[in-house]
Amino acid sequence: MSGGGTLLWEALGEQCVFAYLPQLEPLLAAYCLMERQPVHNLCLEIYGAAQIEELQRKYRFLFETHEAISRCTILGALEFLLDVPLQSFRLSAFGDYLLSQPDEVFLSKYLGGLEASGEDWARALTDDEALDAIYRRNEASLGSFLGFSAFVRGSGRYRRELLALAGELNTPELAAAIEAAAPRCTALCETLRGEIEDLGALECSQLHMGKRFRNRGPYEMYYFLPSLLLPARAVRFFPMEAPYTRQILLLTLREIQGSQDDTLAALKVLSDKTRYRILILLAQGTPLRGLDIAKRLQLAPSTVSHHMEQLKERGLITEEPDGNSKYYGICTPNLEALLRTLEQDFKLPETPPHP
Repeated sequence: MSGGGTLLWEALGEQCVFAYLPQLEPLLAAYCLMERQPVHNLCLEIYGAAQIEELQRKYRFLFETHEAISRCTILGALEFLLDVPLQSFRLSAFGDYLLSQPDEVFLSKYLGGLEASGEDWARALTDDEALDAIYRRNEASLGSFLGFSAFVRGSGRYRRELLALAGELNTPELAAAIEAAAPRCTALCETLRGEIEDLGALECSQLHMGKRFRNRGPYEMYYFLPSLLLPARAVRFFPMEAPYTRQILLLTLREIQGSQDDTLAALKVLSDKTRYRILILLAQGTPLRGLDIAKRLQLAPSTVSHHMEQLKERGLITEEPDGNSKYYGICTPNLEALLRTLEQDFKLPETPPHP
């Protein structure tokens, strides 16, 4: 295994590939820093607090504009992985492709979960009223208007600074951490091979995402991409409409261990009656939109939106875009992990893990 190229590329079946793309890790490191509240401390261990603070000052535009749109996008640049060859992936070439996209195309794909068409984005680049209209329709999912407008009008600068930040994070210390993760990468590959053989690629993907997908393809190819710095357990990318060429599933190589503070925070979220009712409704199995939840529980959409943010922050629900809508479901692995933690803390009989 070597740094700088593809560490591992394995066929897991006729339509399934497992690929470790180490040149993707600096970009994921950039997102970890931009999110400001990462789910792991690896960036702090690799880069140190002083370097991170210096980068936050140097790329102030990037960090502040990202803060305005972070609630409505998950690793938005990685949406463009659906368009590029993965076996020959290089961050420099991917960056060139990202920069080549017209502003309205980039915005439409990067913020695909927002209620806005490609024509809306094209007008918003120069028309203040069009920009205001997009913000008003999506205000519940966005941060400050100033940050959002700076992102839209400065999307080229945002891309350049994102790639520049990733370049600065591509250090020998990161390469060493990637090399040390090689055994975990190989072990995950073999685990997935067995799961795909038993369940199939789509069911295996659902197992790791902890939800039943609304968008189910069928896809021509399934790519499973492990990552050391992924700021989540798993993230899925897929075409929103035909042709369903590929599904890309990024999976963490880290062993997720929650702290007692995480447990207490999750229990605090669960203690609210409305959020508990939302989870019970979602546990019935069918993904629902926020408007569906509001109608069934007779709540204001704004109230539901507030509670969904709380549940999503604690990892108790999943979110899947479908056009301009978002569908929510139960995050089974996280809820089961919470139950196992309670069983261990209170010496209760263990609940078998989710198959």
